[in-house]
Amino acid sequence: MYKEEKPLLKSEASLPKTSMPKPTSLINRIKNFCNAHTLIKPGDRIVIGLSGGPDSVLLTHILAQLRSEYQVTIFAAHLDHGWRAESADDATYCLQLCKTLSIPLEIEHARNIKLNKTTNGSKEDLGRQLRRTFFTGVQKKHKANKIALAHHADDQIETFLIRLIRGATVSGLAAMRPQYGPYIRPLLEIPKKEIEDWLHQEQINYCVDPTNKSDDYLRNRIRNTLIPTFSSIDTRSSTAILKAIYQLQEADDLLETVTQSTYRQLASPNNNLGYLKLLALPSRYLQRRIVLTWLIANQLPFQPSKKLLEEILRFLSATKSNHHALFPGWSIVKAHGYAKLVPAQE
Repeated sequence: MYKEEKPLLKSEASLPKTSMPKPTSLINRIKNFCNAHTLIKPGDRIVIGLSGGPDSVLLTHILAQLRSEYQVTIFAAHLDHGWRAESADDATYCLQLCKTLSIPLEIEHARNIKLNKTTNGSKEDLGRQLRRTFFTGVQKKHKANKIALAHHADDQIETFLIRLIRGATVSGLAAMRPQYGPYIRPLLEIPKKEIEDWLHQEQINYCVDPTNKSDDYLRNRIRNTLIPTFSSIDTRSSTAILKAIYQLQEADDLLETVTQSTYRQLASPNNNLGYLKLLALPSRYLQRRIVLTWLIANQLPFQPSKKLLEEILRFLSATKSNHHALFPGWSIVKAHGYAKLVPAQE
């Protein structure tokens, strides 16, 4: 239980007024982005992921201002990870903010969240899965149909560079989309600096997570070292990277259209896969995408990787075996030109 008392509010030093965009211009840009991607519709019930940091605080203020115009109902959800001594102060700040804006708020501690799947071992991935699990629970509780996240343009660039360093696929390099499932990102084209400028001009305080400055995390090293180096080489680098991401998204959309169309030709109504026709396709890349689509269509719990997809394709190509243990609990069975995913005991 968090007491309603004055929180420890922190903000960066104010910037000169002349460098700040007009608040209305920023709001209009966010509205135009939401309209262009149909992120918000009348009657939507939206859960805002509220950390108390500048990005989610701006998103909360903007959606609070627009809720009457868009005829939507908004809620907020704050997860206390418990990783910092002052994390309870962030929760208290969020409580007061939502009380001021008349937004129902759900607060939970990470120790009470049970994950249904394993993480990749990183603290960042653990935090992401904890938040997603919590947000989904809040969404169900309030019968919401959308969850608004405060990712912005700088986050988009950092995500692209992280995935580039890790050797991601085209889909991975396409980075974050304005909407994916119930998740919407109204700030995705807004640079971080403009978010902070707007908050300073409106004299809105927010919480600051000191770990964002630490180079212990890859994202922070990219933010603090790599991106400034790019900017010192060419001041247009951030804009150019965003352009590249948009082009990769267009390419990925085309590839997904081809993949889905081909999958429909190869799969039976009950999602068994015509593997002989699959193996006859001229592109190994397309074969992997179709196998990935097949696994998703069968709603299997799995961690996608090129290694896994290649393992499946090798089995489908083999002539000496018609049964393959895929991973704990599931197997692939080949019969009459089709591959079927079955529980391991079958």
